[in-house]
Amino acid sequence: MISLASLLFLFASPESFDQLLRAGLAALNTNNLTAAQSQLEAATKADPRRAQAWVALAQTYFKLKKPQLANSAALKAESLAPGDPVIIQGLAFYYSEIGNFDKVVALWQAALQMRPYEETYYFELAQQLLRMQKFETALATIEKGVKLFDKSAQLELARGVALYGLR
Repeated sequence: MISLASLLFLFASPESFDQLLRAGLAALNTNNLTAAQSQLEAATKADPRRAQAWVALAQTYFKLKKPQLANSAALKAESLAPGDPVIIQGLAFYYSEIGNFDKVVALWQAALQMRPYEETYYFELAQQLLRMQKFETALATIEKGVKLFDKSAQLELARGVALYGLR
């Protein structure tokens, strides 16, 4: 027999997840890392299949200088939502913060393979490649993007940066 508390938990779970996630993100944004950790850990327990809480938890652990926990949380987020653009952006930000630029490139490349008609993915990949001073690879990515999005101001700007870097 299911207890009343269990029944209430089942019905309250999605709402409490959202409340916990919002509270955790608000705490993270104000750099209240202890509160962020507490709220986000509770959110991952309320619904362990929601990748956005794992991404935020990875960023929180990173800021708390807990690299192993941060890496575990990032890997969990990636496994839960490999094609979700919001998760990809969050993970790219996280991996960029920890200095794993090759992982950032791999994320954007995978995203492009899944959704080749997303202009932002071409720009984000090119931008990371430019930061790494891989101008030829960036230019090749930009050229592919420009073939699909010939009026993209951001891709044109990135092309200029890549060409300047190649001179």
